[in-house]
Amino acid sequence: MIKTPKFLAALMLCGASAPAFAYYCPPQYQNTWVLPMFQNSTLVMNSALNTVDAQLQALLKYNNERVLSALSVLTKQKALSGNIVADNERKTAQQVASGLKTLSNFKQVTEAKLNYGPEFGQGYNPCVIAEERVVITHSEAAAQSTANQIVRGVYAGPGKYAVSQSVAKGELLSDIAAYCTKEYAESGLCEAVAKDPGLALNAAILFSNEKSTGEYGQARTTFINTIVGLPDSAVPKNQATTPAAKDYALIKQQKDALISPAITALANIQAQHGFIDQGNHAYGQPVMAQYETQVKRYFGDSDEFTKWNQVLTAQTERGLLVEQLKMKALSLSIQAKQYREYEMMEAQLAALVAQEVNKNQTLSAKGNAAKAQSENISSRVK
Repeated sequence: MIKTPKFLAALMLCGASAPAFAYYCPPQYQNTWVLPMFQNSTLVMNSALNTVDAQLQALLKYNNERVLSALSVLTKQKALSGNIVADNERKTAQQVASGLKTLSNFKQVTEAKLNYGPEFGQGYNPCVIAEERVVITHSEAAAQSTANQIVRGVYAGPGKYAVSQSVAKGELLSDIAAYCTKEYAESGLCEAVAKDPGLALNAAILFSNEKSTGEYGQARTTFINTIVGLPDSAVPKNQATTPAAKDYALIKQQKDALISPAITALANIQAQHGFIDQGNHAYGQPVMAQYETQVKRYFGDSDEFTKWNQVLTAQTERGLLVEQLKMKALSLSIQAKQYREYEMMEAQLAALVAQEVNKNQTLSAKGNAAKAQSENISSRVK
């Protein structure tokens, strides 16, 4: 409100004359002086109020806009923060899943490496062992074939006859002369002592894994021919149909049947300890030498036994089981080999029994014939 000098003077006058006029102001004064002043002051106050209200409205609007903008920014920030958090969680989950997958793959690869790798899960030197076992299988088959060839090459083998005993004896003595001993030379059976005297006369030559070709191989064959002896003489063609020739052939068959198991056993021993021609698998080691190598690997007496023990310390449970299976397979193969040997021994024992039975029957027949002849003579004398 604006206070003018006139207005102040009027107030002072009214105040000074208050006791005399009982606080009465003349209407002319009020209408002329006071009312316009009040009206003017009211207008000024209304204008000021309107100005303040407009300013307050503008300020409220401005502040409201700022609050709304801030809320909008805050909402966006919260939404963006939520998106960022969700995206980060998604990426974290993906990374965790990828890490777990990598760990799983690594674990599977590790397990496969441990269980199926040659260092930890396949036992000792799996490739070499597998190849050696294949070679033994081929060697066994080749040894059987070689044994059959040895039997067919024996001078007095089953079904063989000598056209001339002198020729057959000369061939055998010529073979023995290649291993002439001092005693043989002095007796005139051969001219001079050989490089390997008596080699063909020693049964140990059949069990030797030293050599199989050259003098050693021939010495084994000569030993078998010496044991078996000379072949039976052939029946002349002009007597082939006679009853005596038929009886001779029957006796020859019986004799061959009795000696065949022994000849087969000797040939089998030679083949098992000799270097076998295996064709594409010509490794040159005798069958028994290969078995000896396999056994020494597991039971000592070889450098490979030490390496085998060292490898076992790094094997997993599967590797140890695989190695145990290899040992059992070798044991089973040896047992099968022993079984075949027992069969051969049984055949030889059967031949001996048959020979004894035949011998007893022959003696009994001769005794009965002598008794019958004696009784016949006695009856004639009487």
